[in-house]
Amino acid sequence: MDTPNIEDLYHPIQKYVNSTSLELLLIETVPLAMRVTEDLSRQMSTDEDQDDSEDGSATTTTAKVTEKSCKHTREELIQTYQQQINLLAGPHADDVYARIESYGYRVGRGLGEILTQDRRGQFADPLDIVKFICKDLWPTVYNKSIDNLKTNHRGTYVLVDTNFGPCKRMSTSRDGANKLLDRATPFLWFPVGLIRGCLEALGMGAQVTFETTELPTVSFHIQSQNK
Repeated sequence: MDTPNIEDLYHPIQKYVNSTSLELLLIETVPLAMRVTEDLSRQMSTDEDQDDSEDGSATTTTAKVTEKSCKHTREELIQTYQQQINLLAGPHADDVYARIESYGYRVGRGLGEILTQDRRGQFADPLDIVKFICKDLWPTVYNKSIDNLKTNHRGTYVLVDTNFGPCKRMSTSRDGANKLLDRATPFLWFPVGLIRGCLEALGMGAQVTFETTELPTVSFHIQSQNK
């Protein structure tokens, strides 16, 4: 097997990561954000309980990791999944969404800087920046281009992906369309951050939202904040 040239490793077009592995990694950002938010919420509750204790002394709890605690039974996995659903239905849902969006923002900003390091002079017009997201950023992350781009030429852009990758397997559900959309919502905040981060990397501040009525079709709305 030939060893790749060191210069090729830094070329943004070369691909050395399996696309399925990348997709699984992106999907994992949602449960990761849920676990982090849940752990922080639990820690805050513990700190409040300690502050309200009569003696005011700090209590240190040592976690004991045993062989049994490292094994996840089917019932435990189902319980964990149900806890994640309950978390999104509770008061911490916005914290989860904000965390997922921030993950996407960091990735989008980094990719925006890497993919355009030799092309900065090509993005004087906001429309060119949005087209870059459709034709360059999207294929890099989701292995396909945006299917449709609409604009009113006054700072509003709508990007339509008719077969959004992370939602392709969510197109059917026994629980109905509303439940399906609820479960898909966390996965749509990552691309929102991805778009916003890339826009800011190219000097375009914007508010980004998403809309979907029938998965896997998703629309991403960009409202430019540049004057």
